[in-house]
Amino acid sequence: MNVLIIRPPYIDYGSTEPPRVGVPLGALGIAASIEQRGHTVRVFDALIYLNDTPDRTHVGASWERIEKEIRTFRPDIVGIVNLFSSQLENALRLPRLVRQVSPDVKIMVGGPHATVRPEDFLNTGFFDVAILGEGEIAGADVVDCYAGKKKFDDVRGIAYHAAGLLKLQPQEYIKDLDALPFPAYHLIDMEKYFQLVKRGLSSRPQDPFQRPRREITMSLYLHVLCYPPDDGI
Repeated sequence: MNVLIIRPPYIDYGSTEPPRVGVPLGALGIAASIEQRGHTVRVFDALIYLNDTPDRTHVGASWERIEKEIRTFRPDIVGIVNLFSSQLENALRLPRLVRQVSPDVKIMVGGPHATVRPEDFLNTGFFDVAILGEGEIAGADVVDCYAGKKKFDDVRGIAYHAAGLLKLQPQEYIKDLDALPFPAYHLIDMEKYFQLVKRGLSSRPQDPFQRPRREITMSLYLHVLCYPPDDGI
């Protein structure tokens, strides 16, 4: 299966802060797991194309550039990453574009908003599956379902419509983090993110008195063990 994971462009609501763009770690983690299952994955981060349109409220790749990416790659499945509820508008607009280009493409969405309110996406009629919570395993399982290797009833951490009803299959937290592959950094151009760092547009504020460095944000996964107190303590 060909899988295209897209981080949509943002809308600038008039913030005095410049746009900040970090490496899409969530998308890269899911992409790595899907690749591990033998599928072909491409990650398109719209946010690295900051000045792609004359519309200053539009932060990221133009809709024309995104359409070209879809037509060129011709995915079987499109995954949409939506981290913030404030950016819901473009996350809902993107699947309409996908359907115009290729009506038969399957579309899944993930992120905090999809986890809490999957119906906001699924009830539009443009999304097929919402990923609930951690997506590294669930996202890869969904791709396997469309490849005929799994059944949706056996996948945890997803929401979808079945027999006209919204079906929720609660997530199971990933217990063995060491079993996850490293994020698929090879699917993005790291130099483009380093250039944004040099321009002061990294995902974290920088010290203005220090020279910009080749830096990125990383996720640190921790296992926290909680033990019951000993008797008498």
